Formats: sequence, structure tokens, C-alpha cells
Amino acid sequence: MRHILLFLVTGLLSGAAQAQTTRLSGRVTDQQDQALPGVTVLLKGTSVGASSDVNGNFELRTDQQGPAQVAASYVGYKRAEQAVTLGGGDVVLVERAGPGVHVLAEVRGHPVAVRQGDLLATSFHPELTGDVRLHALFVQVVRASIAAEATRGRAS
Repeated sequence: MRHILLFLVTGLLSGAAQAQTTRLSGRVTDQQDQALPGVTVLLKGTSVGASSDVNGNFELRTDQQGPAQVAASYVGYKRAEQAVTLGGGDVVLVERAGPGVHVLAEVRGHPVAVRQGDLLATSFHPELTGDVRLHALFVQVVRASIAAEATRGRAS
């Protein structure tokens, strides 16, 4: 049976005199990274749900806070479920990295820091942690890039 992959982002929305609302958005794809339109995406145990658009994107809004389960179902595919924490700020969950992408750090089996060539990406703000390893890697990548550019400049 084919599998559905969920890529989720949550964000906290607030307004004057309103309860805090969490926005949960994401993209649904198959194992070949092709968008799946019309996938039913539900916040389990609630009446909150949506269908993915032609690009596989969806968005849910809820006043629910704390741990929750998101479920996605589509005819001919195995149902996918993902645990999320609602209302705690932005959270990015990535199921897998593509070819040529080196996973630098994971949390609960999900990549949170990756590198592809000279590009570094994180799903968190590394400057807010006490760990300087990612900063050191960034400086190393920049220095190597500058040195390579200088070498190319001299060879021209």
C-alpha cells in the first residue's frame, strides 16, 4: 500500500479579546514527493478538518492547546498520523530529507538541522540555545566558501 507523508507547521495566532488560535498548515505528498490534492486532514478527536489543495497544501485553525494528533487519509493510501503540540509557537516537522541532504540533528526522529553543500537550514533558532556547534559549522562553511571563491578569482 502507498504511504502519505505529512509536512506540518504550527503557528500561534492571537488577537485582542480572542482566545489564542493555533494555525496548523502543511503539505501532503506521496513517497515520490508528488503533491496529493483532496487528502482529508483532521485534528483527531475534534471536528476540525480540511482537504489539501491542488498543491497538497492545507490549513487548520483551532483553539485547542497542547498535545494532539493530526491524521491524513486518502483513497488507496495508508492513513498517516503525526503527533503535534498546539499553541507552543512554531514547530516544523519534516519526515525525511532528500538526496544530497545531510541531516545534522534530529529530534524524536525528525530532522531539525540539515546541510546541502554550502546551505544550512534549521527548524529552530540556534542563537537561542547555548550550543555553539551550529554557529561554528556556519563559520567553517563561510570560510571555505570565501577561500574557494578567492582561488577561483586567482585562476581567472
